[in-house]
Amino acid sequence: MIPSREPMDFTGVSCRIAYGVMLMERDKLIAMHRNIDYEHVDKMMANLSETAEWLKATPRMVEMAYLRVLASAAAAHTQGIKFKRSDDKPAGRKAVV
Repeated sequence: MIPSREPMDFTGVSCRIAYGVMLMERDKLIAMHRNIDYEHVDKMMANLSETAEWLKATPRMVEMAYLRVLASAAAAHTQGIKFKRSDDKPAGRKAVV
């Protein structure tokens, strides 16, 4: 389930392009259309759109991963698995107060 490198690279490149576009001065952005091949503009627009949709889905994926860990912890608890907490002291040691 680990994402392959290609989609991650694609997203990174598209984000860098978007950042560059956002930094372009208005006049330069307009002038770009005089010199650039429209096929390149169409491809860039499609890539930016795909990246935007992928990035919109990312927070939901992270939230669902968080909820899955909570659900598995609840299931483990019902099966009697004991959790070691960070404030638990090892057996035989007294807490220093």
